[in-house]
Amino acid sequence: MAKKDVDRPKRVLFLRKVFKKIHSFDQSAIYYLVSRNNNSNEFAVLIHGLGTNNSLFRYEESFLIYKGLNVINVDLRGHGFSENIKGKVTLEDYAKDIKCILKEEKVAKAVLIGYSLGGFVSLKFYSDFPKLVKKMVLIDASYAVNLNTIRPIFIFIGLALFGLLILPARFFNVKAKQDVDFSKYKWRNVFLLIHQIGLATSLRSLSYAINAMLKENLSGVLKKVNIPTLIIEDSHDVIFSKKSFKTEHKKITKSELQIIEGSHLAVLNKSDTLEKDILNFIRK
Repeated sequence: MAKKDVDRPKRVLFLRKVFKKIHSFDQSAIYYLVSRNNNSNEFAVLIHGLGTNNSLFRYEESFLIYKGLNVINVDLRGHGFSENIKGKVTLEDYAKDIKCILKEEKVAKAVLIGYSLGGFVSLKFYSDFPKLVKKMVLIDASYAVNLNTIRPIFIFIGLALFGLLILPARFFNVKAKQDVDFSKYKWRNVFLLIHQIGLATSLRSLSYAINAMLKENLSGVLKKVNIPTLIIEDSHDVIFSKKSFKTEHKKITKSELQIIEGSHLAVLNKSDTLEKDILNFIRK
């Protein structure tokens, strides 16, 4: 077998994973996948982006499991199979859900791996529960949503395009499709990917999540982060500005910055590179 095949097996169906749920602080059912390796004490928590679900990290999840790590892959509240009976959501709510999962799984410290919205959640989790975090990986993520962190082209074009593809999906599909497999979509399928977000996640959950990011500026948290942090950004991120991730790197003293070729979909398009960089970072 070629070395490439050993490093990156075609693997998803053969790994032992358990789909579980906990009732969080407000009794919302929060679902997650967990895989344990009794020979490892490393726990990685994968936190997906806006409108998607745990399948977004399917390749990275499978690779980390294959390499012997314990992995928790979360459906954020209001996404995938997870409920949100509370109503309006804050970043703190997402963080408290993850804390409940770690308590249930008896995890003392974890490596948080957050993509986009998941990066916001990771920073908020660290801010609220720093003793539970060993390391962080922030992928195509920022610390705030404002004119300094968002690219102007996304404000004028991206949001309009997002709305045009999301609204028809929600109009014709009142009930969300909880089992959408986002791992199938690459950048060349970006229009279909956005449409699938509309199928998978209600407008209410999308608006709550966007509002949660808009309302909380985590710039003050960056200087308080004193754990190793890997910042991975796409070179042509269509949402967050270069200034945004350079600020993260500058303010987080123990951070490493890695820029890879792409446009905000590193989790899908650059999984080969991403998963190995994450593993190397965790094992340093």
